[in-house]
Formats: sequence, structure tokens, C-alpha cells
Amino acid sequence: MAGCRPSTPRRWSPLWVYQDALGGQPNCPIAYADGYIYTGFWNSETKQANFACLSVTDEDATKTNEAKLPTWTYTHNGFYWAGAYVNSDFVLVTTDDGEGGYTTGYGSILSLNPKTGKLIDSLQATNVGDLRSSVCYDEETEAYYFTSKGGDLYQVKVNADGTFTKGSLRRLHLDNGADSASAPPMSTSTPVIANGRAYIGVSVPASSLPIPATTSRWWTCPPSPSPTPCPPWAILRPAVC
Repeated sequence: MAGCRPSTPRRWSPLWVYQDALGGQPNCPIAYADGYIYTGFWNSETKQANFACLSVTDEDATKTNEAKLPTWTYTHNGFYWAGAYVNSDFVLVTTDDGEGGYTTGYGSILSLNPKTGKLIDSLQATNVGDLRSSVCYDEETEAYYFTSKGGDLYQVKVNADGTFTKGSLRRLHLDNGADSASAPPMSTSTPVIANGRAYIGVSVPASSLPIPATTSRWWTCPPSPSPTPCPPWAILRPAVC
């Protein structure tokens, strides 16, 4: 079932049920803001799906299976593990690339009006791959970050009206030791930005691993001591965990 079913915390009974008109898997994180939730759906690598905004209001408290209508939906290539960043002025969410695999198509980051779903602005990624992470914000750099299955960390800035700042989209290609276009350092990990450093998980081919049981690697900027804080788009090094 492509839908959402909220419940009360004490007795875990449904309040209402939302089934999306285009169907698909409801595998995106749910973002909440000001009485509304935002989440996406996914049909396949090549089919489109909806990103939906729903009011959390229980319009009929006497029913547990009432059909919820969306406040709005926006249709694109599909949304897989794509958690939105939401404030009162815009919603930022990333998309799949619309192609099979992860070495040909280009995903996008969308800026949508949180009340109407109207597209404010969009940017296409500058390298191939689905964009399957949540979007995070860093106050220090006043920028937003996300990752890609093509093996990249992206940074972008947004104006107060929800448009993307011209020329602000920056990309850092990650490294998994494979040095292969067919086995990129895929990341569906939401970046954590702290103290001038970016922390990201990436996939690692089994053939390049020193320990067979290990299937992923964490990356961070060069560790201290460092003369200046490392910006999130600087060259990343393996983190010592």
C-alpha cells in the first residue's frame, strides 16, 4: 500500500489513512512542520511518483480508516529515502535520476512552496546518480547538504524566497578505494555537518576491503590538529572510529 497511517501514541490505533494516487513505496522519512507532514513515494527506477503534503488533522475522530486527501502533491522521478528539509518559506527535497542503475541519469534538488506545492526552483545534480539522502542544514556555513549514489557530497545555498543562490551548488566526489566508474562510492547517508567537518557513510566494494565483513566506510575531513577548520567540501579522509 502506498500511503501513510498515523496513530495515537497510547493505543496505537489509526487516525486516518492516506493512499497516494500514483501508488509506490512509502519509504521516505516523514518531516513535520506547523501541522503538516511531508513525505515521498517511489514506483521504480524509471517511473514517476509523488511527493505529498498532508495535514495531520483528524477530520473525523469517530473513524480510524477515513481516507485522507493530500493538501498537495508534486510529481517527479520518484523519492527514495529522500527526507525533506522544511521551514515556513520552502521545502527542499531530492529526487531519483529517472534512469536504471546509478551511472547515467541526473537527480535533482527541488524547492517547493510548503503551503501550495508549487515549484519555486530546482537544480540538477552535476554528476550522475540518484539523490537518496535527507537534506540537512548547517548554520555555520548557511548551506544545505545531501549525497548521491554517484558518490558525491553536495552543498547548496538558498535565498530567503526559496530560490537557489546562483552558482552555489558545489560537489565533492568521495572515495571508496575502488577508483572505478562502475563501483562509485555510493552514499545514501544523510551528511552530518559539525565544527567545519562533514561526516558521510559510503559504500565500499568487497574486493577492496581489508576485512571482508566490512561493507561501508565513514569519511570525515582531516583530523585535528589543523591550522584552520576544514570546510565540508574539502578533501575527505577516512575517519578513525
